[in-house]
Amino acid sequence: MPETGEQYSTVSGIPIKDTYTPDDVKDIDYDRDIGLPGEPPFTRGVYPTMYRGQLWTIRRLSGFNTPEDTNKLYRQEYELGQTGFSVAPDIAGVAGMDPDDPRASADVGHAGPPIFSLEDMEKTFEGLPIDKVSTYLADRGPLTAMYFAMAEKRGIDLKQLRGTTPSDLCTPTALNIANQFPWEAQLRCNVDLIEWCSEHAPKWYPASFNSYNPRENGINAFQELGMVFASAIQYLEEEKRRGRVPLDRFVRRLSFQTAVHNDFFE
Repeated sequence: MPETGEQYSTVSGIPIKDTYTPDDVKDIDYDRDIGLPGEPPFTRGVYPTMYRGQLWTIRRLSGFNTPEDTNKLYRQEYELGQTGFSVAPDIAGVAGMDPDDPRASADVGHAGPPIFSLEDMEKTFEGLPIDKVSTYLADRGPLTAMYFAMAEKRGIDLKQLRGTTPSDLCTPTALNIANQFPWEAQLRCNVDLIEWCSEHAPKWYPASFNSYNPRENGINAFQELGMVFASAIQYLEEEKRRGRVPLDRFVRRLSFQTAVHNDFFE
């Protein structure tokens, strides 16, 4: 059957040939371009055994209605085999706004439970083993402070606490969250948190560079990677300027969340 003549490409505009042969990979140097698992350039994973050694954390971004109802949901998810928790607070909480702020009246309880106090946090995680699992807090700082305070009240060593605070500067913009303070101030606060965690909570990821939301808002793979790496470089430059934490220790507290479309290898 003859071809239609139409040109095919990925969603990012990368041309796709109709057929690929060994000639298309003849210039690839195995050691330089692919390598073994756990070795540079990490094409085959950052650990030698990858998920045969340890499975990824299985958790669903969830939460609804009240802290008490969310706790019931988390208990059910944990019993069903979930290996971590991913907290989706309400929009007002993500924006760092108090529930009695008139600007937050329409957002309290919207898209997640209202968690505005240590008591709310304790109700959300009552009876759950936060010392044995990792927790993702869709937060810009306040929830993390409450979570750490709750852990200390339980007698848990913060050096053993595992989890992530997705304080990426670009994520709130993609979500169109109100009450954002200046980016310069947000960068300063985020780097402060990374420095603090490097010393006091070394298993916690205080910065997660999230390009998933901007990608879902219409940018392509080139723009997504450019944005997420530019943001991470900005953090590194700020820490280089400060010189408080060695960069090889600083970068270990950074994590990334990217989009995965059908064209995986973009």
